[in-house]
Amino acid sequence: MASRSRRKRRDGTTSEREWKVSVAMTRTAPATAQISTDPVTLEVFSNRIQNLMKLMTSTLENLAGTLVGRESGDYSTALLDRDGATIAFGSMVGFHLGHMTSVVPWIYENLGRENVRPGDMYLSNDPYSGGAVHSNDVGVFAPIFVDDELVGWTGCDMHCMDVGGALPGSFVPNALDVVAEACRFTPVRIYSGGEYRPDVVRAFLTNTRLPERVGQDISAEVGANHYGLKIVEETVREFGTERYLQLVEDVKAFSEARTRQRIKEELVDGVYEYVDYEEHDFVSHTIYPIRVRLTVSGSELFFDFSGTAKQAPSLINCARSGLKGAVMAALLMQLVPDIPFNAGVMRPVHVFSEGGTINDCSPPAPVSLATAMAAWRTIDSVSGILTRAVDASPSEFLRERATACWGGTWPVYVLSTPSDQYGQYSVFLNMDGSGEGSGALRGIDGARGSSVLLAGRVPSVEAHELTEPNLYISRRIWQDSAGAGKWRGGWSFQEAITPWGEKTADQSGTFAIARNAIPTPGAFGGYPGSGIFYGVLEGVDIEGHVGRGHLPSWDDLGVDTDLEILEAKEVWEGRRQLRKGKDVLVLSFAAGGGFGDPLERDPERVRTDVEEGIVSVEAASSLYGVDLVQGDEGKFEFNPGRVEERRSALRAERLAGAE
Repeated sequence: MASRSRRKRRDGTTSEREWKVSVAMTRTAPATAQISTDPVTLEVFSNRIQNLMKLMTSTLENLAGTLVGRESGDYSTALLDRDGATIAFGSMVGFHLGHMTSVVPWIYENLGRENVRPGDMYLSNDPYSGGAVHSNDVGVFAPIFVDDELVGWTGCDMHCMDVGGALPGSFVPNALDVVAEACRFTPVRIYSGGEYRPDVVRAFLTNTRLPERVGQDISAEVGANHYGLKIVEETVREFGTERYLQLVEDVKAFSEARTRQRIKEELVDGVYEYVDYEEHDFVSHTIYPIRVRLTVSGSELFFDFSGTAKQAPSLINCARSGLKGAVMAALLMQLVPDIPFNAGVMRPVHVFSEGGTINDCSPPAPVSLATAMAAWRTIDSVSGILTRAVDASPSEFLRERATACWGGTWPVYVLSTPSDQYGQYSVFLNMDGSGEGSGALRGIDGARGSSVLLAGRVPSVEAHELTEPNLYISRRIWQDSAGAGKWRGGWSFQEAITPWGEKTADQSGTFAIARNAIPTPGAFGGYPGSGIFYGVLEGVDIEGHVGRGHLPSWDDLGVDTDLEILEAKEVWEGRRQLRKGKDVLVLSFAAGGGFGDPLERDPERVRTDVEEGIVSVEAASSLYGVDLVQGDEGKFEFNPGRVEERRSALRAERLAGAE
């Protein structure tokens, strides 16, 4: 839901009464000097530090102890300057940008900049000190000293499978405050002057149900930081400390200049408005609007979230770090995908919030589902308003980045069992959320298996079954999930799983559901993509099918006829039990919205979608106005003249319905 006004706000500001809180997007001042580095050296340096991010992420992947790090990409790395501002970002999860730039300033303010020493390393997972979006985001940060001079910081952040709290997985729907959700550490040294502090790490791991796995993930972050420290020290020694620090400033100044140029020359001055909604707080069916107004003025952007709903009584909120990260993530995807992303990009960007809202909540509001709810919905809102702004751009490069909403959230479910296939207590979070569909773009159909996590991946079935006590019965294209449009949204998939393994016991599940009642929006006449659905089939004879040498088909399961669909409130009213080999959990992931009127879609594309199983014959007729018949060779065919007749009839139906 959006509108755009061409009214130009000359100074890009409003009254202090309207904008209650200014959210600092970067701690570094605008560039005041000319870039002193020649373009070739600057490009070489920029690519070197970006390559460092790739090396740190690959190190983290190779050392991680869970699917989160090894397979799904729910982690990020960063290189920061001496003040904690971004120099380079390993862009795996966009909204990690917000809190990864907040940790170092918190350390300086609360622990003292003068007390940071060579060999220190800090752990943090507290959303309210800026160290996380939710407490499962465990970060490790290390200062970089060369010859006893501080030159910057490295940092890693990874979702850890369990960090304590009332329920396995640390998503607690009935928590009244953040204290009840999880164990939280404000930034604390786990290495002090190069000496490992096992007492601190042990204190953290004592509060998790999975100390070995979480401990291995933290060790992976430590290892990635050590690698980053080594590479940066080598770089500083190659260029010299003074030259390195100047290169850092010049890289940021370059990105600032490019960003300001893009805003000034390629966006139209004016005021743009958009609203998206969170449809459930798991206490009541309350609608929470996230409103944003974008003012484009000269070379600067002003995002005003005034009018956003007040914070919720449950876990769907996000703190300020989530708000910051959401804005950064959307800008990275749509406005500056070709500009080195660092603190310079954010210097022309201003964010204002009233505070105490669903996406800028005040303590002690619960936030354990912040990533999948308020922070993610804020990305959707900012992306929606940027789509309106770039669509009005004179730049073809930007207009091509107008997009319908992407899948819209991560389908969170956590299963736990006292005995997995290896006879051990186990907690596992489904990491298949990147299997949602992307929104369609102008001129491009949405992609399958794409997520606003930027580099998220869907773990293989084999990886799941090796580490989790589950049998994956099937994955399939979720037919008709993609939002219809001139350019179709990306389709999502369905999967069916059941507890499995000789030593596996029955499982208990905690489920989150969003983008259910309010699906992923389309753009400019495009239809919404499908939302998220959970369903349970009870009393299925899985062992009988396996004993006969095959897994049950979707028809055998009766998914399309007998599936019990769980509503949002029902999902949360109790932890669901899944019986080994008898109960089947079916998940349907969110799909991308469509772009443009589906009655303008090329009929040949519709025919191809039907042949590939993405669109049904019925939807081809009712949504796209293309009546298909199957020929003698099994291929689908259509009559072009009949297409125009059918589409004219559908347009007439629309007009009649609008009266």
